Amino acid sequence: KYTFNVSIIRLPYLSIEDYFSLNVFMQKKGQDINTTFDKELTEAETFIVTTKLSESLQEHAQKIIDGSQWLCNYYPRKD
Repeated sequence: KYTFNVSIIRLPYLSIEDYFSLNVFMQKKGQDINTTFDKELTEAETFIVTTKLSESLQEHAQKIIDGSQWLCNYYPRKD
């Protein structure tokens, strides 16, 4: 199984809320990116996934880092 994720960790890390997951953020925005694969990945598939993650991070990083999105439950948790 192969999984790709982008995360941002605030230091000092004090709690789960100091961990931001781009995958969770995109899921909650209804723009989920398929980042988990059960089979061997080709170079083309890897390029597609990493490009989508990169584009999402470029689009949303400023809101995440400046804090306007940081504490909106964008960390992995059990519902």
